[in-house]
Amino acid sequence: MTFSILRHGKTLWSEWRRIQGQIDTPLSKEGMGQTFRVAESLIDMGINRIITSDLIRAAGTGAIIAARLNVPIEHIPELRECSYGRLEGMTVAESSRHYGVGRVRKSKGNPEGNYDLSSFGGENRNQVLQRHLKALDYARSHYQGEHVLLIGHGRGINTLLSALGLRSLWERDRVITFEYPEEEPPMELKESA
Repeated sequence: MTFSILRHGKTLWSEWRRIQGQIDTPLSKEGMGQTFRVAESLIDMGINRIITSDLIRAAGTGAIIAARLNVPIEHIPELRECSYGRLEGMTVAESSRHYGVGRVRKSKGNPEGNYDLSSFGGENRNQVLQRHLKALDYARSHYQGEHVLLIGHGRGINTLLSALGLRSLWERDRVITFEYPEEEPPMELKESA
């Protein structure tokens, strides 16, 4: 089964370096422009369906692309961004001042490291990975043989890509495409690194 993954378009909070997590923030004008340009680049990829996070910035990105490609779209909570707990809504500078954390550390060779935001009421890497693997399994069980575009969020999709051994995706105008087994994936994809 073929999957393509895209990060949602830019929001004002992205520009302000404010931690969004699972707070629902819309696309900015720049983010809408990015999305229209990406939609054009996807025309000849053979995408049959779009599945996005149910947060408005990903759902809005998906709506623009689905309209351009004339494909069905659905929104699922499994593709939501990592919950940052009490850090959500703060700027990176504020979280550094108040809690001593500006960015969750990333280890070399593993762009998403082994983060754990539970001390702030958020999620850890394994929780985020399990949700995203459920999204792949959902798509595989419902749309086998189709080319599905998944639209999610920076930390969430990069946690998944890291577990699958794929390159990270921080740009908002780049798509990563990969094949995912039609049967049950190897166990090492399901375990936390």
